[in-house]
Amino acid sequence: MAYAEYPIEHMDIRSLHLDVSNYRFAADQPSEMAALNYLWAEQQVSEVAELILRDGYVDIEQPLIVNENGRYIVLEGNRRVSALMALNDPSLAPAHQADIERLLRRFALEAEDIPQSIRVMVLPSRAAAASILARLHIGVSKKRWDLDEQAKFVIAQLGEDMTVEQLSAMLPGIESVPRVVRMGRIREALRATKYTDESLARYARGSRLKMSSFEYAYRQTAIQDLIGLKFDGQAQVISWAHTPTQLFALERLLNGFKSGELNTRRGLKPDTTAYKLLLAEMLKTDQEVAIPVNGHKPAVASNVAGVDQSDSPAVGASSLGITPGTVTPPSSAPDSETVPGTGSDAHQSSTKSDAEDATGSKLRGPNDPLLRANLTLTGIDEPAHPLTMQRRLRELRRINVVEFPSAAAMLMRSVLEASVKEHYGQSNGIDAVGELGAVMRQVKTDYGRNGQLSNAINNITRFGNDATHVPGTGRWFNMITHSVNVDVNGQHVQQAWLVVLPLVRFLLNEPPRSA
Repeated sequence: MAYAEYPIEHMDIRSLHLDVSNYRFAADQPSEMAALNYLWAEQQVSEVAELILRDGYVDIEQPLIVNENGRYIVLEGNRRVSALMALNDPSLAPAHQADIERLLRRFALEAEDIPQSIRVMVLPSRAAAASILARLHIGVSKKRWDLDEQAKFVIAQLGEDMTVEQLSAMLPGIESVPRVVRMGRIREALRATKYTDESLARYARGSRLKMSSFEYAYRQTAIQDLIGLKFDGQAQVISWAHTPTQLFALERLLNGFKSGELNTRRGLKPDTTAYKLLLAEMLKTDQEVAIPVNGHKPAVASNVAGVDQSDSPAVGASSLGITPGTVTPPSSAPDSETVPGTGSDAHQSSTKSDAEDATGSKLRGPNDPLLRANLTLTGIDEPAHPLTMQRRLRELRRINVVEFPSAAAMLMRSVLEASVKEHYGQSNGIDAVGELGAVMRQVKTDYGRNGQLSNAINNITRFGNDATHVPGTGRWFNMITHSVNVDVNGQHVQQAWLVVLPLVRFLLNEPPRSA
């Protein structure tokens, strides 16, 4: 078919008209208003509108229009156009006007940049558009990037001035940017490793080893310890197999994947006999692993997957999975850096083996959580919320609670109150309005009987004098904000955050009950 170059024009949103005969409709709609209401209700236009507000409007694929009797009818892109129409004038969709106005309040800062006009491609007729519509909606116009390709793209965006958290906010289409970065960094480490078996090297460096499968192994703490793997808070590999023992363990693991012994459904499920045997076989002493000399591979690793383990001391402890005292227990959860909002500063402050408290004294083992200088915002999906909310969460994560405890406590109260209002701002019900006490009454009414939240809710809703000096209560927050008669330190702030975090996490991650 010959190449047809259709004109692209810049048109005011108000000059465009929805197609009342859109193929998405079960039957032709009687009017554009009915079409807009239908699309908003049945075709998830609210999600499109939220994406436009949160991430901006991108016209990499222009809406397709046709001029019929002097009216520009939108044949392709009705959801995008209807979202822009409603955001510019909520009254155009009266059945959803309240929801649209609520969305505009949530993203008030971003709403200032809603485009009034967009570029469109003008086609000569509906017939000319038919083949294009079929290719877009019936065929596959683009081949989706696999995880390796996603990882290359994401890592290319990282730099000294770009953090994983910032990139997560920029790329909401990727479910977990830290996860993809880890995959890419592991792939780089695998390709840089010197193996004792050339066929295994080709497998580890090639495309046959899928990161989505290998991830099932390397995300487990026991395996990380055996192959010397550590990540930092930015999903970077800061430690990798380099001793003979660690290299042997890595080759044993890779041979398991190469042979089909290990995969997403077999051999890697903790607490199973197969998994414990795998750990035992990976766990060799330095004496058992021959060190390569003059480029020659050690004999013990020549057939790693088939090594006779009958005399291995590790197998004697296989019922436990590992030899006692050999594998160091992790100081934190292996996937802590996957959670949006866990920055490198927070990661470093929470994983030091010999940490310092607020006075500079050395502490044995991991930091006492109450002595950390920063709060840990685990489990909060920051990129899903307005830019203003993201900034407030970022400030709370970065503030030093030891040096600025009062400021941290007041910011925590602000985040808590804003989380309640953001939660209810997503629903079809009333917005939660007022100060902390007022909005918490609404929360207690809706979620007070939730066993996982009741402790936090009951504490935060304590406003009596007996709660003045109890961190995390409503009375404590009020006194710190409005009175100088209550002193506060970093430990108090950390104690309050232990109360507040479960509720904030729930409010920001879960849809409201009335929705």
